Amino acid sequence: MKKENKISVRFVEMKCYKCGTINHLFFADSKDDDGVHYESDRMWSDEKQSLSPEIIESVEKYAKTDDGKRLNLAKVGLRYSHTVGDSYKSFGCSKCDAIFGDWYVNEAYADSYYDDDIDIVELTI
Repeated sequence: MKKENKISVRFVEMKCYKCGTINHLFFADSKDDDGVHYESDRMWSDEKQSLSPEIIESVEKYAKTDDGKRLNLAKVGLRYSHTVGDSYKSFGCSKCDAIFGDWYVNEAYADSYYDDDIDIVELTI
């Protein structure tokens, strides 16, 4: 039987620069004792643990619950960045799929630690 791990996920609002839609980004603050978070040292990389398939699946499952249905989750996918000149796994707008670049996403993650009204939930993966 698979061991269930608990993670704390913070949801952060980000307005799309292209169409203005409010999206919710998500960040896994912990996964057991590994300290999983949005890794600033892995910006522009496909290997962010916080965007792993099991965490994405857990967040998407939560978004279908009564508590989570208020969220407009940003899409996670491989997108091309003109700034970087390459493609990488990133958040994108739920409406127009515009990339939310890692520089701005990392800044939103860091700023969320100073937000008293941040939405944090505990999920199982």
